Amino acid sequence: RRRIETQILHRHPEGWRGYTYAWNDEGTDADLVKDGGEQRVFEIRDPGSAEGLRRQRWEFLSRATCFSCHNGRGGTTRALDTAQLNRDYHYGQVTDNQLRTLDHIGLFNSPVVKAPPVIDPEDRAVSLDFRARTYLHYNCSSCHRPNGGGLVPMYLERNQSLASIGFNQIPQRGDFGIKDARIIVPGEPQKSVLYYRMAKLGSGRMPHLVSSRVDREGIELIHKWISSQPRNNDPLSKRIAAIAAIAAAESDEIRGKHVKKLVATSEGALALMRALDRDPALAKQRGTIATHVARSNVPVHVSDLFDRFLPDELRAGNAMKKDPDQILGLESDVTRGRALFGDNAKAAACLTCHVLDGKGKDFGPPLTEVGGRLNRAQLLESLLEPSKTIPDEFSGYTLTKTDGTALVGRLVTRSREKIVMRDLTAQDHEVAAGLVKKLERLPQSLMPAGLVGAMSDQEIADLIAFLKSLGAKNKPRGEGAE
Repeated sequence: RRRIETQILHRHPEGWRGYTYAWNDEGTDADLVKDGGEQRVFEIRDPGSAEGLRRQRWEFLSRATCFSCHNGRGGTTRALDTAQLNRDYHYGQVTDNQLRTLDHIGLFNSPVVKAPPVIDPEDRAVSLDFRARTYLHYNCSSCHRPNGGGLVPMYLERNQSLASIGFNQIPQRGDFGIKDARIIVPGEPQKSVLYYRMAKLGSGRMPHLVSSRVDREGIELIHKWISSQPRNNDPLSKRIAAIAAIAAAESDEIRGKHVKKLVATSEGALALMRALDRDPALAKQRGTIATHVARSNVPVHVSDLFDRFLPDELRAGNAMKKDPDQILGLESDVTRGRALFGDNAKAAACLTCHVLDGKGKDFGPPLTEVGGRLNRAQLLESLLEPSKTIPDEFSGYTLTKTDGTALVGRLVTRSREKIVMRDLTAQDHEVAAGLVKKLERLPQSLMPAGLVGAMSDQEIADLIAFLKSLGAKNKPRGEGAE
């Protein structure tokens, strides 16, 4: 074990700033990370990996990225609360409650209301519901809270109602091929997008910043919690039998056929992913099964679930930060780029928010003539750093109503009488001006960063070539356009 980084939020006279320090190999000092961030690869002893070692990519965040979450709208230092501090601490010669000690030395201007102490999510003496809600609170609610930066109205603070955290709500950012998907389907983790996003790597993973490995214990806790809720009637016997057939297969060829059949649905893929974590009969077959999945021409939203079981050097989640110059220097092919928009292909998710050839949703800028507006470098920037340049007409807003409910989306029209907002599903909502408590522009793009993280440099180059071919006869925007 060793120190890797120390992150600091520092209050300057003009406001808060974030800094990251990277520790040296000796652990004697830490150096300030450059403004744009850094990435490194560490070799870690791990008995569960081949030869007892694994390689792990570590991303030191840029200073701007800190404020994707730590912004003034939802509270800058939101990660620290009294529940975390409400415990005893050994101060050298004396042990005392931290909150009482901080109050004793005069840190607080008024009496502190002590929240119940944070509990260990693995503490079986505490209810499953409280453990799961605590896990979601400290891992997810920094963004998923009112005005917290999360782009969907799903609030995961542990004091929120079950409806507020997504029970039976239709997901607004894609269903990943899950039939009748909801954010959380009571009793059915395999139909729950929240569980799916935690279990995968690649595009759409949550948490989408920093996290590059799946928390096996964490997703098992959430699986048990969702399973414990009163469920809709969905027999699991077929999936259980399919997993047993994979474990008992007499040959790798037969095993591959069973795997291909099971991962034909997202629900089956989630069940197999969990079995690879928990079933001792499958433990030695993880890499082989993951390879079968990778070779089965399955949609990327399925293969992402098994990426972590592949050898480290083959994992899409271990790809280093994309180099724009390297991508733009590759020979590209428009036909290959167009194929990426096929059903379940890697760029098909673009149609969740964009319109192309009459398909997709009218939320983000239309792709039909994008090649006439942007040059290749600008197209690439819009994919790698969507928040760097945001067209005014596609800026994101949070509208908070007087009843406390909120809408997130883009502003369609605004007048003295009413505001029309288009939400993330491309549905328009008309709100009378008298019912609007607050309307705030979001500093980040409504297009999430990292959508092309699971694509190779060549695939991105081909995608750029295809986008550039769209409306190329129109006048491009900006200098150096091609």
